[in-house]
Amino acid sequence: MSVEPIADRFAAFGWDTVEIDGHDPRALLAQGRNMPAVDADRPLCIIARTVKGKGVGYMELSRTWHLGYLAPADAEAALKEIDQRG
Repeated sequence: MSVEPIADRFAAFGWDTVEIDGHDPRALLAQGRNMPAVDADRPLCIIARTVKGKGVGYMELSRTWHLGYLAPADAEAALKEIDQRG
C-alpha cells in the first residue's frame, strides 16, 4: 500500500506540509530557518524527498542496499565515487 500522496494525507489531518529536496543542504537549512513558532496553530510536516543510495551507482534506487551490509571494499568504492562527484 503506497503512502503517496503523503502531503495530502497529512493535510487531511490538519497539518501544514512542505516538500523539499532532501539532497539539497541549502533547502534543508532554509527550511530550518523558516520553521513556524512553537505555539503555531497547526503542526508542520516536512517531506524531504530523497533517492535511496543517491550518488553511488551500484546503490542508487537498489532495494538490496536499503539495509545492505557495506563491506570494506564496497565502502571504498562508494567513497571513491562520491569524492569524484563532489
